[in-house]
Amino acid sequence: METEQLQSFNERLSQWISSQGFWFQLRYSMAGGSYSSATYHFLRLMFRIFLFLLVVGLGCGVYLVKRVDMKNFPKQLAAAIGSKLDASEAKVEGFQRVQGRFNVRRLKLTGGPNAYYSSVFASNVRCDMGLLDGLIGTWKPGPVSVTRLDAEIRAGAEDAAEASRHAESFLRVFPSFDVTSVEVADATLRWGYSEHTRGRIENSRLTAQRVAEGWRLVFRGGRFTQNWLRGLEIEKLSVLATASGLEVEEGVLNVKQRDDAGSTGTITFKGVTVGAGDRPAVSGTVHLQRVDLEALLPERLGGFIEGSISGDFKLSGSTNSPDGIGFAGQVALDGGDMVTLRDRLPLLSALTHVDAFNNYRKVPFTEGSFYFKSGGSNLDIRDVKLKAKADLMTLVGRMRVRPPTDAEMEADLSRKSSKELAPVFSRNDVDEHADEEVERAGDSKAAPAKSANGAPLDTGYFANGGQVQFEAKTVSKGKEALARTLRYEGDFQITIQGDSFARAPELKALYPSDPATGRIKLDVPLSGTIYDLTVKQAEELVVKGRRD
Repeated sequence: METEQLQSFNERLSQWISSQGFWFQLRYSMAGGSYSSATYHFLRLMFRIFLFLLVVGLGCGVYLVKRVDMKNFPKQLAAAIGSKLDASEAKVEGFQRVQGRFNVRRLKLTGGPNAYYSSVFASNVRCDMGLLDGLIGTWKPGPVSVTRLDAEIRAGAEDAAEASRHAESFLRVFPSFDVTSVEVADATLRWGYSEHTRGRIENSRLTAQRVAEGWRLVFRGGRFTQNWLRGLEIEKLSVLATASGLEVEEGVLNVKQRDDAGSTGTITFKGVTVGAGDRPAVSGTVHLQRVDLEALLPERLGGFIEGSISGDFKLSGSTNSPDGIGFAGQVALDGGDMVTLRDRLPLLSALTHVDAFNNYRKVPFTEGSFYFKSGGSNLDIRDVKLKAKADLMTLVGRMRVRPPTDAEMEADLSRKSSKELAPVFSRNDVDEHADEEVERAGDSKAAPAKSANGAPLDTGYFANGGQVQFEAKTVSKGKEALARTLRYEGDFQITIQGDSFARAPELKALYPSDPATGRIKLDVPLSGTIYDLTVKQAEELVVKGRRD
């Protein structure tokens, strides 16, 4: 009877316990219940461990979520980035992690001795970032996107060992940060240590892809400049960067013509490489197809000579040598190219004045050839043999353009060139403040830059936004001012039609026509700045060219 009553009681108790819910049943089982003492202690231990792990997990979760919001996290991030990229100074501003995305509003790096760059400024750097990224395991950021990048690249080194460290800094692989690609919407890269070697890619869309040997850099859009080559629009420039140097896999640059048709010339790279080491040697060939001379000639000379040329030009030199990068080749004018002299050259203006039958406002040369060589700040044009339309003029000779010597520069700064011109001709194209610009351009201790309202420009760590553009404009103005001081040397001989001086007796006697050709020969020596060329000879023609 007692057994039946006990069994009935246990059944009713079990039914009641089962109706009380999970937590009551768990407490009942840990209190002993119908289980053994060993089971009770084991479950109790497991429950405590579970509660401990739950608390720790919640704490870690809160830390992982909140760690990026801690006050010192941007400093830690900047220190980590600076250490990995060999920066002597690094600063991060405006860091956020939102919905699994890493975002840095502004990043500034100053290159250390081993870095491949002198400075880097980047804005809106974004990539994927998980909760554990940066703590354990390998961070896989996916494509790293950058809105704007401005970098000064070191294009050489003091010795081979330093060059090797620069290459290692650029090609380094980070086991804990597996970056495979970088996309930049607006990239500007600068290189070169002097005016002769300086070059840049401006406002280009850059895609950098990690490959087995290093990086593949692809630029689309923007502008390319190197020495006197300027204003070249990038169609596509694909460069493979490895420990052996740079190889241009594909390169096409466009040059807008100044003609009414709005046509475009092209520059195509063929087998162009830039070697590694402290003096990176440049080799290869560029093919020019109807390239506007304005893109190839020094500043200011474009107003005197215009047209386009084609041909294959061999590259030479180094990005870290006194002469910089040079190119040279033979130019032959065909039906598609033309070289035109304008009457901003005083001699042509004078010929128009004294010749009763012909106009020399524009002299278009459509036949002939010449050798063209450019390197550093020097330009050499020789073996010139050109013939203009309708036999208006022929031109033979040579010309060299070089920077002024120190003595010549001092002489320029000590005189007001605009007041020394011959009275027959005026310099409408010369800025009345040209001498002041030359002096400022040559002054290495210029006054601190100021904004339009006269206030000093921001020189803080993140001043690059406007400062970089200001410096670029300053360099451009300085180059234009210095271009006015370039020295032109050479000897040409022109021939014009035999009846050109028919109504100027004194000139007809002074310059008789050649019996063999029936043409008038004039020797044209070149010496001085762009504004000194042919001035004295032109004045002589005008004075002696009074018509009957």
